[in-house]
Amino acid sequence: MDKKLNAAEGAYSKILNLCTGDIIMGIGTGSTTDIFTQTYMPKLKNRITKVYSSSDRSTKLLHSLGFTVVESLPTTKCIDIYVDGADEIDMDLNLIKGGGGAHFREKMLTKSSSCFLCIADDSKKVNALGRFGIPVEIKAEKLDHVKKKLLEYFPEFSQRDNLSDNGNVLADLRGKILDEPIKFEKIVNSIEGVVEVGIFAIDKPSLAIVGLADGYELIESSMA
Repeated sequence: MDKKLNAAEGAYSKILNLCTGDIIMGIGTGSTTDIFTQTYMPKLKNRITKVYSSSDRSTKLLHSLGFTVVESLPTTKCIDIYVDGADEIDMDLNLIKGGGGAHFREKMLTKSSSCFLCIADDSKKVNALGRFGIPVEIKAEKLDHVKKKLLEYFPEFSQRDNLSDNGNVLADLRGKILDEPIKFEKIVNSIEGVVEVGIFAIDKPSLAIVGLADGYELIESSMA
């Protein structure tokens, strides 16, 4: 079986074990999350009362499957289960997310969730974060200021051609391995003009479900 499908199947099995009644779901963005949405969300449809989406892309997919998506982002911890992927996962469940540019909304859904299940194939496992690059969403009017400040900490700054769903600039930081992910998440987010950075170290998943060629493995939070 496909590694991404195995990760998605693991998340579905975990949800069946965790939830016995109605479910308020959050859905992230990415290829593995799309597989979960297409393959397993329909199996849960009669139990899902609300769905929050992290991107226009995910919303379109959910609509095609007959789900109604809540248009606003949550402002309270109201999501029972949030399922999303990652671009990198370390063994402490720190993540890099935002390859698809949706990390602002993804982080909002993470903060509003009682349980965040991260699903990915085993190529996303790393000893330390940073080789993939670190996505940043930036207000356009503050771009020059933010770029100057970020280059004090990161050797490489590259701006993407496309904007975020929120209409902001997307960029990637490279050339630095994050030995202290929480520290750098705080540093980047403290810069005026940064909307959000794709380091997920303060709000981490409850569990990572990593797809293998012959099944999946679980990486559990030490805080669980």
